[in-house]
Amino acid sequence: MSPRPENYPIPEHWSENRKDVHKMIKEFRDHLTAEKYEPPTETEGVVVLSAPPEKRDNELIEKTSENIARIEYGIEMIKQIVARKSEKPIEEITNEDIIEYAPPLILNCGTEQLPAMSEMAAEAGFPKEKIQLVNCGDRGAGNTKTQFQIMDQDPAYQSAKHLTYITTSYHTPRVVRTAEKNLNRNINFEVIGVPFGNFQYNVYRKVKGEVNKIFDYSEKGDMNRFIKEPATPLIEFDKKIEGIEINHKNEEVRLPEQVVKLRQQLEQTLQQKKDVGEAVPYNGELANVKHFEFKDGKIILNTSKTDYFSYMSSSFIYRNNPQENPIQPLAASATLVTPEGEIIFEERTSATTEMKGRFGIFGGSLKPGENPEEAIRNILKRKIGIDILPEAIDISGADRENINNIAEIFFVVRLQPGQTEIVKEILQKKEAVNKLQTISAKKDLGEIEEMFQKKDITDWNPSSFYNVMYALAKLRLRTPKEVKNIVELMEEKVTRRKPFRYIYPIENYL
Repeated sequence: MSPRPENYPIPEHWSENRKDVHKMIKEFRDHLTAEKYEPPTETEGVVVLSAPPEKRDNELIEKTSENIARIEYGIEMIKQIVARKSEKPIEEITNEDIIEYAPPLILNCGTEQLPAMSEMAAEAGFPKEKIQLVNCGDRGAGNTKTQFQIMDQDPAYQSAKHLTYITTSYHTPRVVRTAEKNLNRNINFEVIGVPFGNFQYNVYRKVKGEVNKIFDYSEKGDMNRFIKEPATPLIEFDKKIEGIEINHKNEEVRLPEQVVKLRQQLEQTLQQKKDVGEAVPYNGELANVKHFEFKDGKIILNTSKTDYFSYMSSSFIYRNNPQENPIQPLAASATLVTPEGEIIFEERTSATTEMKGRFGIFGGSLKPGENPEEAIRNILKRKIGIDILPEAIDISGADRENINNIAEIFFVVRLQPGQTEIVKEILQKKEAVNKLQTISAKKDLGEIEEMFQKKDITDWNPSSFYNVMYALAKLRLRTPKEVKNIVELMEEKVTRRKPFRYIYPIENYL
């Protein structure tokens, strides 16, 4: 009988010896106790990462229980996808259905493992037409990092938008970190671990080894120690916000030397592009948040000034440690809610957007000394073509977008009768740039909950996601507890299986 987590706990005393170990142990517990997972239908490949061979009687055995379990679990994931696409019960799925509807089963393994991995997939009854092999090189020359790097360099997978990786539950935290560091950021991914109860092994020894590897590899710079939240709410969802106070000093942010050098390189590159007639971004002034505080019902901000090129350079330099970034632009955004209870948002399809392929609402950056309430009304007038009455807009919340280190003030706008049609007509004309989307916030329809069961924060501009959450609470369309439940579900998906994938604006030019 396999050991269960409650009967074979990971020892808490590790946290006495090493910083951050307790936090990491909790993450491992979450993976080991995770229930079965439903893979996204749009995934373009289910990739089984091979486990090391076992040594028996001085002979290396490739056909291990762990490799068999990973392959069988990968096939189970594929059958779930086929069942949804074919609208058949999973037990009725045939090989013909798999050939027609399934993404490929990709066996990612070393040269010596290829025959055994192929044989195990065949023995599991999976059609060979849907099997692809990725050779990671000879034994001893590769590791998990190599498995991702080889796939990242393979032309067959470079255009993939989403891949699902299969490993074992106790490996998942390290595999997620390895993928995040080594996969092209254009590829979204998820890492799924074969459930803990499928194996007979010493949990203490396995997890202790994995924790030590994560600490060692992160110290070398091969991976991040923790999966970072893409954004952090700054105010509780049930707090009443009475106003905003901005204390602005008209002074420039002092930039570290490495940011100055990168900014100079950016300016030179953009000037060269401009000289040959290419379009280049405008280097506008931005308000920079030196201090944020929520006190006595009021958002209090101390700001200075910066510019767009400095922001791009600094966010890239500090991409692994955004908390140390001296530049934190100030932005404002608004969730639009119709009289019928619909939330209007966009799917960002333009190649020039920073969040291509993600859902977003409406907003923009603020200039030094600009009033957020006036700014958001001007932004909405420019983007959706309507005048928002002061009484139709309310402050709803704030967050810190951790990817680019942006402080964002949130508003909720109650559209007036007749404005919905104007907004939708304008947005539909702009569908070459962004695609109009709507969702009902009415609780009895449950569309919000259904959407977030299928999507998560990595499908959104993270600040847009939190803006919608604050809007639900502000308009009492959901209780603060119900909003927190949705947020926890989103955060759990990110920290368990997939980091937020993002291309920094400066990477489009350098």
